[in-house]
Amino acid sequence: MNRYEVHLTLRDSMDVDSFRELCESINVKPVVLDLYTTTGIVPDAMTSSTTSGSDTDAFEYTRSLSDSIANRGLALSRVKIETVLTHPDCETQCAADQYYESHFPMIVSNDSRKDLDEYVTSRAHVHLSRNVFKRDVSGMDVIMLTFRVFNTTGPIFQSMVDALVADLHSNGFKFGRPHVEFALFDTNISHDNIWVTK
Repeated sequence: MNRYEVHLTLRDSMDVDSFRELCESINVKPVVLDLYTTTGIVPDAMTSSTTSGSDTDAFEYTRSLSDSIANRGLALSRVKIETVLTHPDCETQCAADQYYESHFPMIVSNDSRKDLDEYVTSRAHVHLSRNVFKRDVSGMDVIMLTFRVFNTTGPIFQSMVDALVADLHSNGFKFGRPHVEFALFDTNISHDNIWVTK
């Protein structure tokens, strides 16, 4: 049995309160991100929910959520299913339309944010975003650093994440435990092009 995380992204924008109401009506969490790109901040709203079982179970659960949104007259621009690195497919190199990601909650002040921007600019495969609903208890910002890699295996990616953890520590950054996942299914990888392109 595997654990899966499902994200559905709406095609058309919606105000935050309406999006919250939609997510509540289908029993999922709302996630609204500010994606930091080379041309400025780009908003990105998606649902977030989890399920467990087999791949078939995960796809059936995802289809049910997608149908619930379609029945409300709304269209999706992306459907994404993520799972854990113990998934059997992680032992071999992933397919061209699959990838690995790790999310690091970076705890930053105004001063350290500039350092983080410079760090990300100088390194490949890392990108920044911010969940507008989350803030550190101390009042500092929580900026998400996402590390995404294609064409590799789960064990190799985990070793790359471990190396990134060590590098972030050596550069003096404060961050929470990274969340590591395998993107098993993504209907629109190009959705992130404006964000992941440097």
